[in-house]
Amino acid sequence: MLEYIKGILVASNPEKVVIDVNGMGYALFTPFNVHTLLPQIGEKVVLYVASVIREQFHRHFGFLTLEERDLFEKVSEISGIGPKIALALIGHLERGVLDSAIIHSNIPLLCKIPGIGKRTAERLIVEMRGKMGKTLGQAVSTHELSPPHRDATNALVTLGYTPSQANQAVKGALASFDSPPPLSDLIKIALKGMNP
Repeated sequence: MLEYIKGILVASNPEKVVIDVNGMGYALFTPFNVHTLLPQIGEKVVLYVASVIREQFHRHFGFLTLEERDLFEKVSEISGIGPKIALALIGHLERGVLDSAIIHSNIPLLCKIPGIGKRTAERLIVEMRGKMGKTLGQAVSTHELSPPHRDATNALVTLGYTPSQANQAVKGALASFDSPPPLSDLIKIALKGMNP
């Protein structure tokens, strides 16, 4: 079972990346948001891996953080959801927003995700509440009280920076925003600060 893949990014699009590891190319399907956070082609990258093995296919999925990978595994196990919808959820909603939508039964928001209708949204809410229990409410309150500092720091560490470097860069980036920014914007500003 693959835990992560570390190598050179050789190709990427909003749905898939290819990473070269010692001459072998690994194709990983990724959420939409990963595409905007990847390094340049030819640079090193680390993605955490979830494998889905079915009779019809055997695919690997890549994520920038362990949290996203674990969330993908939980969501894709829900009956009627599957990996395609799980990827869409993670790619279009930040974790705190998704948690809040589940806690508050925000069906209209979930239905904006490609492939999710009202019945699927209702099933997702019921199943995820059961899978995540008390930790779900804690995650929401943490998100509401603070910006996505931790997620941005984790993403920078995944790209090869030390936790100290990543933390300092994210702190500096946060100072340029008046309100909590989208995670992708925060990471971009942090990276610019590290590579002026």
